[in-house]
Order: sequence, then structure tokens, then C-alpha cells
Amino acid sequence: MSQEGTHQLLYRSSVKAEELNSLEVKIDITAPEVEVTGNASYTIDQEVVISCKATDVVSSVYGTPCDQPLVQVMAYTLASGENTSTVTVEDMAGHQTTVTHTFTVTVTFDSLKAVTNAFMQETGAKRVGYRRSIAESKAGSGESCGRQRKNRRGEEHDSRLYQAGHGSNREILHAGTSGYSDPLGTNRNLDGG
Repeated sequence: MSQEGTHQLLYRSSVKAEELNSLEVKIDITAPEVEVTGNASYTIDQEVVISCKATDVVSSVYGTPCDQPLVQVMAYTLASGENTSTVTVEDMAGHQTTVTHTFTVTVTFDSLKAVTNAFMQETGAKRVGYRRSIAESKAGSGESCGRQRKNRRGEEHDSRLYQAGHGSNREILHAGTSGYSDPLGTNRNLDGG
């Protein structure tokens, strides 16, 4: 028997020659058929889904190589340009079929914009919180600086001129960072000559 297919082999036993028995014999000389489906090109904002279908009429396919997609990822995770996906399917007779699917990943203005917007939406809460904390920090810092400037202006205004004593002899003293003289003491010194 050399013809491919399923054959019935009839035989008799030596003990009970009157009984006719049969045995099924499968001859498989052909590798399994594999069909890969998927687009030839994807932009980076698309999901790449490549799957396969395998059949073998005589001996059936060994295992389940096509139960899950061969590739199922977002295109931006792959290298731009040409990519390949390969699957090897074996049948129960040991014959193998290997199929390679080639596809390209391209970057366009619209796809780049879509991916960027998607990332911004995913991280929007964190980015908004970060910006808000910075704004609040700056607002607090500005308010503090404003108080300091106001205080400094107030100190300069308060310490700009001091009139010493209450008599006719008055001396105008400028207050510096090292402090200022006691007005009463100064008046006493001036009066005492």
C-alpha cells in the first residue's frame, strides 16, 4: 500500500480462520496545510493580530499550534519597518509545514497623534496632579515672597527715620542692619553737650 489515505486491511487469525477481521491503516505522505491571516501593513496606533489555521486530512494536526493568535500586540511595540511572524505545524505522521507572514509597521502623523493622545489619557490623572502640585507650590512660594517683600518694605518704612527726643534738639537717625541708637540716650547726650 503506497496510496495516501485511509485503508482497510482484512485479516484472519490462525486459530479461528472463519472469522474475518479488519484493521484501519492510514497512509499520510502530505504535510499539513497552514493558512496565516493578517494585514500586510499596520500603523502604530493599530493592534497587530496575526492568526493561523492548520488542517491535515489524513493523520490530523499534532498539538494545537493555531489555537492562540501568533501575534496580538499594539503596533507601536514593534520595530518600524518590516516584521515577520513564523509558525511551524506538524501532523501525526511527522510531516511539517512552516509558513512566514511578513508585514510592515509604519508611522504616520495621524497614528502618532493618536498614540500620543492615548498615552496622555492613560497618565492624565498623574500629570494633572503633578502640575497642580507645582502650581500650588509656586503659589505658596509667591505668597511667601510677597509677605517677605511686604515685611521688608514695612521694616524699611518703619526704620526709615527716627526722631530722637521730644525737645527742641531733634536728630534724625537712619536705622541700619546693625540696629539704631536709643533716641532718649541720644537726646540726653546732645542736651548734656
